[in-house]
Amino acid sequence: MGTDDGSLPPGQALSPTWEDFVPELKQKAVQLPKMSMRRNSRIHWILVTGAADNLSPEEVEAANQVGAMLAREGYGLIVGDWHGVDWLVKAAFLEALPGHEQPARIKHVANYREGELVRVPRAEVLEDDGPNTGYSRSAILAADAGIIVSGRKGSKPSMDALLRHQKPVLPVAFLGWDAFEIYRDILADWNERPVQGLTERQFLELMKPWRRNPQTIARTLRASLATEPEIFISYRRGDVPAAAGRVFDELAHAYGQRSVFIDYANLTLGEDLERILLQLRRCKVLVTMIGPNWRPDRLHQEGDYVRREIEAAKQANLSVIPLLVSRTTPPPREEIPETLAFLWELNFATLQMNDWASSIRRLKEAVDKAIFE
Repeated sequence: MGTDDGSLPPGQALSPTWEDFVPELKQKAVQLPKMSMRRNSRIHWILVTGAADNLSPEEVEAANQVGAMLAREGYGLIVGDWHGVDWLVKAAFLEALPGHEQPARIKHVANYREGELVRVPRAEVLEDDGPNTGYSRSAILAADAGIIVSGRKGSKPSMDALLRHQKPVLPVAFLGWDAFEIYRDILADWNERPVQGLTERQFLELMKPWRRNPQTIARTLRASLATEPEIFISYRRGDVPAAAGRVFDELAHAYGQRSVFIDYANLTLGEDLERILLQLRRCKVLVTMIGPNWRPDRLHQEGDYVRREIEAAKQANLSVIPLLVSRTTPPPREEIPETLAFLWELNFATLQMNDWASSIRRLKEAVDKAIFE
């Protein structure tokens, strides 16, 4: 984490310490995306590496945003004691956390550079293996995933080691340097070794530049670590099956294949409705698709599966997004059972086939709000 031999070139001044950036970070805090602080039963640990010196403004901004995002989304941070990206990520991460949470949410990777090291008291310290390997074996074993913010050769060995351990690595590829090399290597081996939980199209999104909003990498990280769906798509097979399939593809590319549930992709033959409802209650968002043949009259049958899915979502406090397909209008409220009347208190999203891209963008914004805020 840093230069290959742990030293700085002759005459090269050290970058400012993370403490020097705290006043600036406090000033920027209002500009950071508002994300809820997650309380995961198990902390996922993310190893972050990057360049130590001569950072561009884009690299500084990306490091700040990644650190704040990891804190607010409930991840644990594994980071070295180098200057540059390591210290910037650490500063933004700690600035977003209450002091009492900091020791349990950060692990420091020790290194062999002389000088004062800035660490959180009582936080775990992982030993570096020095210049022989270029990375810390302890950090690789402790990490669930890695993020590389640019880098100048010294960052790549850690990410290569994570890949050998079949752990997801997400490069901020548009910054270039080591991040782009890792990005290129992963794409070259995609057919044999894809990043778990991601589609190739979703991974390609990491090349798109972003500023002040790390939502792309937040979605991608979440998808790579997902073990069960967060988004449930409800629809009638006799109504809009083709549109539902396309919406599933779009959301899977945005949030990961394992993060989205639709019956034909997730069910096994003979699986009953109760097990489906159990899966739904563990999600965070229900997208209920309403087309011209949604059949409001069938909703009055207590065993109707669409009715039961919407009722279960309401009981489990899921965010519900009613999605009107094409030119469909909401059915009259008096035709709907009282248990579903809450739908008319929500904003109906629309899915227009002749304006697909804009419709999907608005749908993803609504899903983002439900998941990240």
